[in-house]
Amino acid sequence: MTDEERVDAHDWHKRAREVRADGATFLDLLAGIDRIDDREIVLRVVDPDSGDTRTLVTRVSASDPRVASLAGIWSGAAWQEREISDLLGIVFEGHPDPRPLILREPSNEPPLLKSTPLPERLATLWPGAAETQDRKRRRPQLPPGVRPEWVDEAEGGSE
Repeated sequence: MTDEERVDAHDWHKRAREVRADGATFLDLLAGIDRIDDREIVLRVVDPDSGDTRTLVTRVSASDPRVASLAGIWSGAAWQEREISDLLGIVFEGHPDPRPLILREPSNEPPLLKSTPLPERLATLWPGAAETQDRKRRRPQLPPGVRPEWVDEAEGGSE
């Protein structure tokens, strides 16, 4: 049985404690998703006795992405919260070890946000942009994940 539940960010920690008390002791997944206007956090836990799966989903604002840490409820959440914090910029309040996990230096723009330009992508030749002699000249294609507004027109963004 799978059960998904949307939870207000203010009730996130309380609801997670209740789910744990109901027998969902195995942390299966904790992930973050950038939804542009806000960020979504997905928690999936399993009751090992019954095999029932519970999924809790909450949203936090993009302007102040904060939610309570679940590391005190499931110890395995600590590692995943650090990863989400590094890559999506979500702050897990009350986390026992908020040091960066992946990025050595915290940046102003977390790398997995859809709004974050990826300069390496702009500088690297993308095979899909190759021109052939048989085709008429057309506007070069941009690499996947690169928005047209990130490219300076002088560098070949649009003709």
